[in-house]
Amino acid sequence: MKNLQFNSSLTILNMEYNPLGPEGAKHIADYLQYNHTLTELNIYRTDIGEQGAMFIAVYLQNNTSLLSLNIGRNLIGCNGAKAIFESLVHNTTLQKLILKENQIPEQAI
Repeated sequence: MKNLQFNSSLTILNMEYNPLGPEGAKHIADYLQYNHTLTELNIYRTDIGEQGAMFIAVYLQNNTSLLSLNIGRNLIGCNGAKAIFESLVHNTTLQKLILKENQIPEQAI
């Protein structure tokens, strides 16, 4: 993961079905803070949970390159969804967000 920080040509990162967990989401978010070329991140079904969604939300706040994020089927729940939604107030570049199958209650939307 450390190599992601200095990679200036990576535009798509597909990690779907890898059991990253919350700690893996934190590592991705930490390293991608320095990557300004990634336009698509797919972390579908990576078991990041609510805490992992919060780490990704921090990354999203200041990101200016990501256009598409698939965070589906990660059981992020109400608090994880809320963190993602709040981060989008500051993010003006994300165009596509996939949140399906996350047990997000209607009141979180």
